[in-house]
Amino acid sequence: MTEALCKLAIVCPTEVAEDIVDTLLELEPSLPGFTTFAADGHGQDFSHASAQEHVRGRIGRRVLWAVLAESDVKRALEAVKARSKGAHVIYWTEPVLEYGSL
Repeated sequence: MTEALCKLAIVCPTEVAEDIVDTLLELEPSLPGFTTFAADGHGQDFSHASAQEHVRGRIGRRVLWAVLAESDVKRALEAVKARSKGAHVIYWTEPVLEYGSL
């Protein structure tokens, strides 16, 4: 039986996004790939927001999505946690019911 797939989502401040990407690209064995994009964070905690973000009412973030085997999710998270301590990085996983190419 093949290992279950998970979607890993990581949301981080823009200033640490490149470190996280580099961390994931340096993993051995390598990950199959992932997607990153810009996003805005909305919420009640603006304690780490810049003056511009306070005015805009949202905080700039980068998002990373990857569909990975469960063991790769654990490996990726361990590497990101080791390199981004205290950087206000959040993550979650979701089960992937189907994955393919059209």
